[in-house]
Amino acid sequence: MTEFDIKERYKYLRDVIIRNYFSNLNDEQINAVLSEGEAILVAACPGAGKTHVIVNRIVYLTLFGYVYKSENIPEGIGQKDLDELNELNEYIKSNNPLKKQKFPKSLTYYSVSIDNIVVITFTKMAAKSMKDRYLKISGSKRSPFFGTFHSLFYRILSKYHSEISIISEGEIYGVINAVLDKYLDFVKEDEVRGVINDISHYKNNKLLGLEYETQTDTKVFMESLMAYEEYKLKNKLLDFDDIVINCIKLFEKNPNILNSYKRLFKNILVDEFQDCDSEQIYMLKLLSKGNKIFAVGDEDQCIYGFR
Repeated sequence: MTEFDIKERYKYLRDVIIRNYFSNLNDEQINAVLSEGEAILVAACPGAGKTHVIVNRIVYLTLFGYVYKSENIPEGIGQKDLDELNELNEYIKSNNPLKKQKFPKSLTYYSVSIDNIVVITFTKMAAKSMKDRYLKISGSKRSPFFGTFHSLFYRILSKYHSEISIISEGEIYGVINAVLDKYLDFVKEDEVRGVINDISHYKNNKLLGLEYETQTDTKVFMESLMAYEEYKLKNKLLDFDDIVINCIKLFEKNPNILNSYKRLFKNILVDEFQDCDSEQIYMLKLLSKGNKIFAVGDEDQCIYGFR
């Protein structure tokens, strides 16, 4: 066998082994897990296994790296390496549990460090569930970062601010309710929520230099906004939008800090992508430039319908 033949056979066997590793997935899921590209968006219907795909994508990266159907081959591949893959391929054919098999070093040569992977979703519960599933499937004792946008940016900001206190839902409701109480005989909860959503939209758009037409009466909205911001300032509090806004400002004013996190967050995976707002997408653009981003979503399953 020539050196060229060995390399071609090696690539063929490598791809067969990797695809069989994920044989518990259907073809669409496997194609998503093994897809290649700088920026990938997987759109799927309810029940299609979106979270299952993103968890297995992490397993693929941490075990093999971006090698499926690629020209990436470790230097010095020889007959010994080919024999190892041939033996492993025969093992697979015997229907023995593949995941209990120890892989040759050449097969995991390009594996991605868990320290260079960030997994973002929208609730603590979802983040914990994905982390538990990853640890179970991979058999690893360590995991990448799994968390919400706000928990990730809170961690970043906390390194540059001595103390960060978050305003509570009750406080937000109380401030807005007090303003609306001046104008309405009876304040409904959905009216308070509407103003809170308007404030969030307004702050998002203002940061990005975009216009926003409030759904609330302009006078009432501006008074609510002023009261809300003054309350936070007086009590040294931030809301979740402030966390993202301040993190964006930190990165824009300090390119070295942004670049250090870009070097760390080489692989960004986002679950429930349909619920990202303009701030979060802008932040993803900042962090993912030159890196790889893999997002999964379903526009018919928006948690935050007002977005």
